[in-house]
Amino acid sequence: MDPNPKVAPGPRSFFEKTPAGAAARGLYLKIVGAGLFAVIILLFTVFPIWWGALWHTPAHNLPGWIVVSLLPFSNASFDHNLFEGL
Repeated sequence: MDPNPKVAPGPRSFFEKTPAGAAARGLYLKIVGAGLFAVIILLFTVFPIWWGALWHTPAHNLPGWIVVSLLPFSNASFDHNLFEGL
């Protein structure tokens, strides 16, 4: 069996049954799996260290109010009046 079979160009399916399709599918899944694994490792190792280093930043209270509109995409005049009232 030829390790590099010649395949005519054209549209292919992910679940193709040819040896070339199986090889391409395997390579694709290895690349996507390695990338997914790297992102998961990054999320659980590097980011907690980074966020832990920033937990006390800024070191003072921020002046001002935090206002959350309970009516998303509401009337603009209502939001304007709400912020003007503060």
